[in-house]
Amino acid sequence: MAALGEMPVSKAEMQGKASDEWHEYIENMVDQRKQAAMLKVQLEYIRMRFSEWQSHEATKRAEMKL
Repeated sequence: MAALGEMPVSKAEMQGKASDEWHEYIENMVDQRKQAAMLKVQLEYIRMRFSEWQSHEATKRAEMKL
């Protein structure tokens, strides 16, 4: 960093974002967010199935009491 001298922050940011490392970082981040979103959907599906099962079991218990 010291070798760059008195480079303005905006120019340093522009050079950093133009690098291959930054491009790879962004691609990796997008892939990870896609994966996280899919896992969140799967989790919600499991929660919904559990809730349905729980409701079904409660209904069965209520019917048995009648």
